[in-house]
Amino acid sequence: MTRHPAMYILFLVIIIVAIFAINYIVIHYFPSAPGTAATALTTVPPGTNNTGTGAGTGNASASNSTTTVLAPVLGSCIQRTPSIPLYNGNFSSGTYDGWNVSGNGFGATPFNISYANARGYYYAAPWGNYSGNFVATTYRVGTLVSPGNITSRQFQVTEPYLNFKLISPQDNYLYVEILENGKPFMRNHYNTFAAPGNLNPQTNFINVSISVAPLMCQNATVRIVAGVVSTHTTKYEYIAAGDFYLSNTPHNTPGILVNTTII
Repeated sequence: MTRHPAMYILFLVIIIVAIFAINYIVIHYFPSAPGTAATALTTVPPGTNNTGTGAGTGNASASNSTTTVLAPVLGSCIQRTPSIPLYNGNFSSGTYDGWNVSGNGFGATPFNISYANARGYYYAAPWGNYSGNFVATTYRVGTLVSPGNITSRQFQVTEPYLNFKLISPQDNYLYVEILENGKPFMRNHYNTFAAPGNLNPQTNFINVSISVAPLMCQNATVRIVAGVVSTHTTKYEYIAAGDFYLSNTPHNTPGILVNTTII
């Protein structure tokens, strides 16, 4: 039996319609597919107050609201590498090249901890648990510190975690901020003095991880903020940070995060 040409045209139309229908179902009903994003509700824990010698005098801001955070989209930007250092992320150049410095708090150049250790420029014990020689800090060799902040060069988030080293007492005016396209996105307060077994909190760097997965494949910057004007009774109110890199694995010390605020 000879089939009419119109039947072949009808079969072709049915196949095309089926392809479009399958594509529509994948896009709209399977949000984990590439090119789409799922959402998840995340509760931001409230902060607590912790005052005392070397533990900060401010009350860290807290949030107990529930916020919607976009889950990461698996796209072509993901590199799946163990470590991607930020540009001059450990200040190995001995300068703030790649960072924008505001105020006097962090000085004109990074702090040379090898030089400081050789000359006893520290409280109680030498600086330790740091992989380089230079660090950004408001510590001023026993003199009173000033406020200021430093902001990294913009980078693309290609891994879900930003890892770094930190020394910070709990204080409302000492924190690490993640910016999305130049606008504040997340603010984290820490108390590294509370790290388990930290016998020299003023000079021992603690491992910190921030989940930047919500910004996957987008542009971000990291900012270290110190709004503290110290006095002789609050001489430990300084912050020190460095060794910034993106990673597919967190390297975080438990118990040091005071609170996270999604801005």
